[in-house]
Amino acid sequence: MISISNTRLPSFLEGQQILVWDAPLQKRVFKKLFGNAVEVGMLDIAPEIGKVIPQTAEKSLLRIKELSKIAKYCETELSELDVFVNLFTSFVQLREKSAAAGEAGELQLAALGTIADIMPLVDENRIIIKKGLLALKTKPLPGLAELLFKLELSGKRYNARDISWKLCPSINAARRMGHPEIAANLFFEKNTVERDKIAQELLDMNEGRRSMEDDVWKIAEPLAFENFLQLDNKLAFAYGEDINKGVTGLIAQRLARHYNVPALVVSLNDNICTGSLRSARGYNVGALLEQCSDLFIDSGGHEFAAGFSIYKSKDSSYEKSNWDLFLERLQAIIPTIELSEGDDEESIAIDAELPLSFITPDIYKIIDLFEPYGNENEALVFLAKNLIISDISLVGRTESKHLKMTLDTGKHKWPAMYWQAAERVINKEFELGDRVDLVFNFTRDWYKEMENFQMIISDLKKSE
Repeated sequence: MISISNTRLPSFLEGQQILVWDAPLQKRVFKKLFGNAVEVGMLDIAPEIGKVIPQTAEKSLLRIKELSKIAKYCETELSELDVFVNLFTSFVQLREKSAAAGEAGELQLAALGTIADIMPLVDENRIIIKKGLLALKTKPLPGLAELLFKLELSGKRYNARDISWKLCPSINAARRMGHPEIAANLFFEKNTVERDKIAQELLDMNEGRRSMEDDVWKIAEPLAFENFLQLDNKLAFAYGEDINKGVTGLIAQRLARHYNVPALVVSLNDNICTGSLRSARGYNVGALLEQCSDLFIDSGGHEFAAGFSIYKSKDSSYEKSNWDLFLERLQAIIPTIELSEGDDEESIAIDAELPLSFITPDIYKIIDLFEPYGNENEALVFLAKNLIISDISLVGRTESKHLKMTLDTGKHKWPAMYWQAAERVINKEFELGDRVDLVFNFTRDWYKEMENFQMIISDLKKSE
């Protein structure tokens, strides 16, 4: 007879806890098989299951099998192990269902945080957001319900992108404008009327934040342009006393997109400088922070977005101020920054070419299967050829920079937006009646409480 020590069983069982039914019985079985030399860690789950499924209390698996409807009507003979597995599955499902109501609110907040922090929408993050948005649509938390109503999202089919562009900025506005306690009050306030007032205050603050961002952009973009050549075209860097610390992250994001390189924006309007980093072209901004960590008061983030604070005045630990040392060290770091190669013109990855017969409202049934879209799971991009421009106009809030179009596929006419493309019409690259090929994705739009489908164009040219 082979000794148990010569098998793989000891290494398999080491450090493990085995779920069992009726632990005293199982211990006797193990003792009979292996003797007193073997001790197995067991967790008897029969008492816990008995609390949730009273019919099983103090019954053996054999007796439960006799009472089981599953066993009675199953085509094949069930073993006691099969009964045990079915019991455990039912137990978990019942327990999780009872906990779901309490967890729904936490799941909503987890989803908002994941979206707001621009986390990759892959793996478990997709599950958190998908389930969190479902909970948000089913029964939004007090506070969120008032915000959704004022943002005209209540009762509509919103997605992660809508939350990212509308709900999250409204909550974040309080922090950016220096009053984070107002956002906290929205969740703690018990009175419905007061929550409604706080929600409106957040929306007003967000409007103020937008105005501030536009003002700071006019200051930061020229500064970044001046520094760009000195930093070997590898970093968009802007800093100054006129840059409000509440929008450093937003400005850094805009600079990263504008220059297609990592961006760093620092507010110098008090002794503690506040900086934000945003990634581009595959650069891990955390690597830059690590090389300067000894200079910071604190820092944090991830490879795509990070931030830090640093003293502007001289610190007793150094002959120079921490800020001056940071600027010197930044010059040494620049040559080590490696960016993924990119063409002068940004390339667009196309997921599929669509025949015109496929461009119908039914296409949304497929597109919705891939939700939620976001960082590392961008919206599906399509190519379609030979559509007719049946209407075209220039649009813009203060300046006509964009194109609003209607594209005819033959069976359907689709509204479409082409951002920052007014110059292309002015330069006669295409015009009304032309047949065009386009790269685009599909979105939803709401007008007068009606859901409308539309295209967002990434690129367009005349058909050959």
